[in-house]
Amino acid sequence: MKRFFTCFILLSFIFTVPVHAEQYTEPVIENRWFDGMYVGFALSRTISTFGGMTADYRNMPDAWMTPGSLTRSSFDKNSSRLQQLSVGKIINENIRIDISHVRQSGISVPTKFIGGGQVSNNAIMLNVYYNINHFTGNLLDGMLRPYVGMGIGVSRNRISDYWFATNFWPDLYWSSGIVPGQVYPEGTLLGIGAVSGTHSGSNYSLVFALEAGTTANLTSRLELDLFIRLISFGRIRTDGLTAGRAEVRSDGINPASSWIGGVEEWVEIHYSDRRESGLLDIFDIGARLRYMF
Repeated sequence: MKRFFTCFILLSFIFTVPVHAEQYTEPVIENRWFDGMYVGFALSRTISTFGGMTADYRNMPDAWMTPGSLTRSSFDKNSSRLQQLSVGKIINENIRIDISHVRQSGISVPTKFIGGGQVSNNAIMLNVYYNINHFTGNLLDGMLRPYVGMGIGVSRNRISDYWFATNFWPDLYWSSGIVPGQVYPEGTLLGIGAVSGTHSGSNYSLVFALEAGTTANLTSRLELDLFIRLISFGRIRTDGLTAGRAEVRSDGINPASSWIGGVEEWVEIHYSDRRESGLLDIFDIGARLRYMF
């Protein structure tokens, strides 16, 4: 987390270095009940992704029987797009607040075998922004004024199916007491030939954001924010897992010998107490249009 705040402070400094100090004058707003109200829409793209999923049961003796992130499965580093819809109000010449919905749906968890589960986040946030041009001066001959902001809210985090498997082919993970080469009564479990685990789930988590940017006036009622932001979507957690295993049982005729000499049966078991979880933090950069009424 220290590196997050270090990056945030450095980038805030870049955004706020004064080029030419000029007093910004707020536009005149008529005296109506919705004075200073605005709606906004933002598009952004991630520039860094941090975190990954880890099996909460990884230290159990039989953890291998329900494969998963026994070592951390990091979220992919590919760029993801975020959308934000805001409704807010300008409180005074320095402060504005809004309520926003932020959505992210482009991050996944790669696994060794098939495409990883898709991660989606839907957050409702309360945000506060503070203009700091009174301290730093405006930028580019008064065209841009810097600001900082922060937000807090609740996010519904969801991760779709992602799959792990271990294949012992052509050998078996022999059952206790089984001796290869001997004949056993029909139906005796000789061993396990493969195991798999499918993970998915959704949960609610606290989310917070830090933002630094600059604002440009396009018209008397339309403004553009250019920003860089840190968002922590909190913890992502699965609901459990569905595990499968290929059981090889004796046919009562042939001696136990790897996968030969037995009858294979695929068995699935759902474990509600074996979950995976991990934190998701991102840096994104984007633009926000705000229309004032």
